[in-house]
Amino acid sequence: MEETRMLQQVMQYIEALIGGMDPVSWEDLSADSVLRREDLMQCYRYISKKIGRELGALAPESGAREDLYTVMKRFAGSMGIRGSMGSFLLSSAKVWLKQEGYLTGGQDETGAYDRAAGRITPKGKAAGFSESEPDGEGQTTILCDGRAKNLLRRSLDQIQAQERREWEPLSACLTEEWYGQIVCSQEPVTLTSFLKQINSLLPADLPRRIMIRRVNYWMLRNGYLEVCYNGTKRWYSPTWKGKMKGIVAEHKKLLWTTAAQQFLLDHLKIMVSDLASGDAYRIPAVPERFAHADEARARMEYDGKDQYLYDIEVRINRALASAENENYRLPHGVLLTWLRERGYYAMQDQNHYKKALAVTEEGRAAGFCMKDGYVTLSEAAQHLVLDELEDIWAFYYHLAQSE
Repeated sequence: MEETRMLQQVMQYIEALIGGMDPVSWEDLSADSVLRREDLMQCYRYISKKIGRELGALAPESGAREDLYTVMKRFAGSMGIRGSMGSFLLSSAKVWLKQEGYLTGGQDETGAYDRAAGRITPKGKAAGFSESEPDGEGQTTILCDGRAKNLLRRSLDQIQAQERREWEPLSACLTEEWYGQIVCSQEPVTLTSFLKQINSLLPADLPRRIMIRRVNYWMLRNGYLEVCYNGTKRWYSPTWKGKMKGIVAEHKKLLWTTAAQQFLLDHLKIMVSDLASGDAYRIPAVPERFAHADEARARMEYDGKDQYLYDIEVRINRALASAENENYRLPHGVLLTWLRERGYYAMQDQNHYKKALAVTEEGRAAGFCMKDGYVTLSEAAQHLVLDELEDIWAFYYHLAQSE
């Protein structure tokens, strides 16, 4: 490890020289500096190439290069954050990389936007960051090798702290005076309409804003919304808790009554705090009783007979409803979607959902079948579902957070 650190330091100095910068002060070298001679530049590039290969061999996690988006999404996954919001740390990672000198900043000396913003600095290259080839629009992505991934992993606490700081300007705006400007509609409105009013009263240059997707995730995480499925489509629906707060569903469209609008305002500060920490995106832990299949069977009045999938779904939710935390419930269609994703059933024709559903060979071997046109589970298949309740729960939240 000591040798690796030393080579990384040498690499940082060499990359600075290649970039025409003083490796100590990080200031531009004068045009007539002896260190900018072409023969020396060739030497720097040769040394950089050799050290880069050596570092690749010594890096504990060299592997193939990955883009920054993929790396940060995987790190978020280790924190229990899945789906489309797995990238919630990406922008903060870029800000942190700029602050630490691995990427160039976003403004030039006059304060105008710098087109070179986000480019890799010599320090960044020495740490294992690079750029992809430009796409059709001339845009590049940040690539990370093993050294860069390790740096990001070690710096996750600092990146999360940066994400929390990005939300502070918004939190500071939520004063009593600001709340006094919000007028709740006497007629039910969509969330988009209500958030438009809220955001219109906030400064335009906030690094973080209240977006519909973020609100939906917080409502989902706290048991006010659920995601329903009918095979190929998904939509949000209010739970009984959501309905009690005034959210109503009209033709698969959610409307927020005056009471629901006021509920959102009352919980705005808590929501912002949960969004800043990432808690709004985390998959809730499965109720403890469902971590043990035997307890689940007992609570579901398991009788060992063949059962329609719908009946199993009802029994699971009956047991969930009796849990101490009433947020937990698997909406209609989740089990069937899970069975399809795990390869027990297949869709032969996307245009004819019910007629096209068929049991796969793997499904038949596990005890699944079709009876009277309905998905049916034998005793063995029911055991399989009950044993996989934790996976099904995590799968539901992964789907709920996917676009």
